Amino acid sequence: MKTFRLIRMVLYATFTNFLFASCDKEEDVPQYVLFTDNKELTKIVTTLSDPSINFLEILDFNYDNEGKLIEATFTNSGKNQIKTTYTWSNNEISAPKETDYGSEYIQKYKLKNGLIQDSDLKYNDSGHPKEYMGISYMWDNDKLIRASQEAYTTEHKVIISSNYYYDESSKVCNGYNPLVVKFVTNEEYLLFAHPELMGIRTTQLPIRYIYTDGYIGGSNDMIQRTFSYKFDNDGYITEIREKSQGHWVETIYTLTWE
Repeated sequence: MKTFRLIRMVLYATFTNFLFASCDKEEDVPQYVLFTDNKELTKIVTTLSDPSINFLEILDFNYDNEGKLIEATFTNSGKNQIKTTYTWSNNEISAPKETDYGSEYIQKYKLKNGLIQDSDLKYNDSGHPKEYMGISYMWDNDKLIRASQEAYTTEHKVIISSNYYYDESSKVCNGYNPLVVKFVTNEEYLLFAHPELMGIRTTQLPIRYIYTDGYIGGSNDMIQRTFSYKFDNDGYITEIREKSQGHWVETIYTLTWE
């Protein structure tokens, strides 16, 4: 009997060690898949077409040898700099951030199955965001078609929406289009470098969007913006020009890929 009890104990210990080893092995598997076979976006420079207006924003990206973003540096017209460093583990990316009041906190991006996970973020079946920070998104394959948000006043229901339109030629870029990242994330540095982490890596090129902010049953305020692109010899976007209807000054985004 002692012999059988000993054998059972050995088998149980072996099975338990196997389970723990399996768990450790799963935790050792990175929960992200990065596109590192293409050029990396290393700089975004934002200026205005009117040189008399003193406006300049520069965003620099630095990567490690594996192609992971490790530092983003933002510089404005006054040459004030904000540096953000990123630390990667298999299922989380962390970065120190600063609030509007000057206090610091750690922003953590939880990862699972290649995508950032958050209580305010939901994905559709294709892995594109369908809800984020109270805004709903509609996609047609890799094309962002619409972003909308509902709000309420004491008397009206307010519909805020942006509808995106594309050239009939269906021209696409190589790499990805950072403008779509800007539409969805409100200029989150990490996602400018790794849009695949939120399912917004797309080669589609919207040429126009119409923004409507108004009341159901009431008046609507409409803003229309158009976009034009320039490319390098490899098909990567090197310049985006954004123009609002009724304004002659364009916003110019100059992109560097290496």
